[in-house]
Amino acid sequence: MLLKLKDDDLFNDVLNLDRIHNSILPVWTLYASERKAMTVLIEVEGAKFNPEDGSSAFEYPKNGNLARKIYEVEQLAEQLVGRAKADAKESAGIIARLAEHINQRLKLGIGVAAV
Repeated sequence: MLLKLKDDDLFNDVLNLDRIHNSILPVWTLYASERKAMTVLIEVEGAKFNPEDGSSAFEYPKNGNLARKIYEVEQLAEQLVGRAKADAKESAGIIARLAEHINQRLKLGIGVAAV
């Protein structure tokens, strides 16, 4: 359908949305794996869990394996958040352009809500 609308740039941008989605999935898998490894290290270090408020606390050497793992997981999380914000902005722009193009060409009243 998009090819028939004859907007090659829009067509390519819409196709790239799938590429963006698929390229980030392995990073989420890595994040889940690293977070699980961090949780195991925390349990080994002897985290104290407070069932009254759901909090936990633990102490660990700042130059040990757990400190490095926490840093790695935080870095992954920061990158994922940044990427999600950038991808959301880019995707919203593409979807808005797509809706506008379809409305102009097909005389439809498609609206896109801002996120």
